[in-house]
Amino acid sequence: SGRDKDQQLHGSRVEVASYKNDPADFILWKPSTSEQPGWVSPWGFGRPGWHLECSAMSQKTLGVPFDIHSGGQDLIFPHHENELAQSCGAHGKIEDINHYAKYWLHNGMIKFDGDKMSKSLGNIVYINDLLKKYNGEVLRLVLLSTHYRQPLNWSKKSILQSQKMLDKMYRTLYQIDGEVSKEAVSPPKEIIKALCDDLNTPQAIGKLNILFNDFQHAKGKQKNELLSQIMSGASLLGLLNQKPENWLGYQNEMDSKDLKEVEKLIMERDKYRSEKNYKMSDQIRDELTALGIEIEDSPQGTKWRKT
Repeated sequence: SGRDKDQQLHGSRVEVASYKNDPADFILWKPSTSEQPGWVSPWGFGRPGWHLECSAMSQKTLGVPFDIHSGGQDLIFPHHENELAQSCGAHGKIEDINHYAKYWLHNGMIKFDGDKMSKSLGNIVYINDLLKKYNGEVLRLVLLSTHYRQPLNWSKKSILQSQKMLDKMYRTLYQIDGEVSKEAVSPPKEIIKALCDDLNTPQAIGKLNILFNDFQHAKGKQKNELLSQIMSGASLLGLLNQKPENWLGYQNEMDSKDLKEVEKLIMERDKYRSEKNYKMSDQIRDELTALGIEIEDSPQGTKWRKT
């Protein structure tokens, strides 16, 4: 953690135990009363300290050394620091901190609409409940949009933003004539570079968006090459794994030619609306109405159905 021991305030977290030689010492074996859980040991009747259980579980299930130890940033001090100290001591490698775990990954805390997510506040959100409302790919994009070491503010707005981004991507793919190529190509170097930079997923997603923008303005062979890069890069991020028509929820009541025409008009209308060109957007709405298409603008994007 890099903390200065002399700058720490003893007893600020828990009361200093009278049996400690130094207030900064942490407990390996904690004495238990007759009413508390405990086991007979050479050090008296007691139970493992808070940090010891993690060292024991890691050694038993993974062996030492193992590759990656993860956890929240709030556990860096004192928990992980003490866990590392006792584990290195136990294996006779006190000076080699990599002998226990080769890499330590500490993720930022999750907040819910600006507040810390915790049981005491009653704002815990369970993934199974979210999956009843949103596609798993949307939730994945929300998580990838923030670097793992940064705080993540979980909100309805962030979910809708990810939904809108994926809708736009799938809508673009749907406009392609023929099947989307599944040809295996190497992921774009820009995306690989971002992920090699401490798993910089927000930057990788930004590169994917740039590829989409380039694709929409490309022609011929270049368009096909960009499409292959898009699908390869998205696959690396675990995105765009579904068929566009399934994602967009189209019914089989219209043939593919008519569906593509409707989607083309909707994309043009979205563009005009973003430019605040309401005259042209209203004109396209009228064209869609004439085709028997009813549209609805929502925070998630434009929804439509055949009347």
